[in-house]
Amino acid sequence: MAYTVTQTIRRALTRLHVLQAGETVSAEDQAEGLIAYNAMMFGFEAAGLTLHDSADVAYTVVEQAGADNIPIADKHFEGLAAILASTMADTFGADMTQMLARDVATAWSRMYGDFLEVASMTLDAPLTRLPSQTDDWWY
Repeated sequence: MAYTVTQTIRRALTRLHVLQAGETVSAEDQAEGLIAYNAMMFGFEAAGLTLHDSADVAYTVVEQAGADNIPIADKHFEGLAAILASTMADTFGADMTQMLARDVATAWSRMYGDFLEVASMTLDAPLTRLPSQTDDWWY
């Protein structure tokens, strides 16, 4: 199943208890949620994350509309909604529950685990011995 941006916003608002089960997101709340969603997605790059889909195709972040599918694997839907909820909590005057805070921490951990790319490092000259392996390493 491909989740949409609107579904992500709705899930985030439900997690904040702004919406009750079965309620529809108002146009005003949808607009606020879309702004927060797009800012969050652009912010992932600033956090050092390179998003990619389930086929491991890198995603170039662009502004999305509500009907667009989220650009990452479905397994990240709940985490994405939790992070979005934490981002929108202040805007909607909502308090984060302990469970939501825990889910946000888990989501960030999973996002970094899947999307953080560590650059490789090359040295100009190979080290034959580490500095601590020399007699004067403390100088």
